[in-house]
Amino acid sequence: MKILFVIGSMSSGGAERVISEMSNYWVAQGWEVSILTTNMTANKQDFYSLDSRVKRIDISMSKKLNKLKYFFNLFRKIRNEIKREQADTVISFISSLNLITIMSMFGLKIPLIISDRNNPYLDKVGFFYKRILYPFANKLIVQTYGVKEFYKNISGLNIEVIPNPISQHTPMSKEANFKFDKKTICTVGRLNISLKGFDLLIEAFGRLEKKYPDWNLIIFGEGKDRGKLEQLIANHGLENRIFLPGNIDSPRDTIRHADIFVLSSLSEGFPNVLLEAMSVGLPSISFACKYGPEEMIESEKSGLLVSLGNIEGLSNAMSQLMESEELRKKLGENAKLSVSENFEIDKVMSQWESTITRLLR
Repeated sequence: MKILFVIGSMSSGGAERVISEMSNYWVAQGWEVSILTTNMTANKQDFYSLDSRVKRIDISMSKKLNKLKYFFNLFRKIRNEIKREQADTVISFISSLNLITIMSMFGLKIPLIISDRNNPYLDKVGFFYKRILYPFANKLIVQTYGVKEFYKNISGLNIEVIPNPISQHTPMSKEANFKFDKKTICTVGRLNISLKGFDLLIEAFGRLEKKYPDWNLIIFGEGKDRGKLEQLIANHGLENRIFLPGNIDSPRDTIRHADIFVLSSLSEGFPNVLLEAMSVGLPSISFACKYGPEEMIESEKSGLLVSLGNIEGLSNAMSQLMESEELRKKLGENAKLSVSENFEIDKVMSQWESTITRLLR
């Protein structure tokens, strides 16, 4: 089997992680896999490790071209590379590139799978073009049934739900690459208040800090709202209790040494970091945002769900876990089991393989 992935770059995003895992998995099974990128990362290095057998193709062009010439050349280059590779199936990730890949493949008799990875509610303008072009793809893969429901009214769309994979057998470093001095609540994400809700998380922790002096909050990540979050922390006088250490290379390696994980996002496509936390048995709390958490956590069994934006509810859920080591252990064990049953890479990849096989009949 020969597969060609199309994506913007192989940087540090969630879609890029999934492509790297899928590619490494398939080449280990003897498949031929190529990854076509349209914009090489700034340092010309892929963020995630790829098996040496995965073929890399990059067609980056100067952004100094006018838009019309840039997109004309992009269509032409994508089409030429797809024809040259002669893959059995092309798989395109990320909605904007899906549209370009669909147009680039008009008239080519090669099955095309597109995968929409983001929250579709955040792409109102793009939805007009999706309604027109997405039905030309052979299959649309989404990660949650909530997103599938969003797209159900597009006529002629062949849609399937396949969640992100994770391997619980991937070796992890024995030593923590971050030192946790106290019991720790942690989270990971871009420092973007409107999307990740870290201001709400800080407020919720602020209501508990006096009652639980032996607990800290650590927010891993970097982004445009660092200054605002630092000011909020200072306003609460919690500079010695809440920390913003920046980005980490391997979130799962790091957060497994914490005690509680919190996802305070106000919107998601599919929260990979929540999946990673659950996979290492970390008791997790999440806002019930669109999309993902409600399909990943069974509340009170494999984690705790809180109504969207409810600071008091989030604070109460955190307190509940901070109070009870027994509950933390129970939810963590159930979370790990849930990941094994629903998201383990062998099971997810068998869904992808079944989809591709049906398209090639």
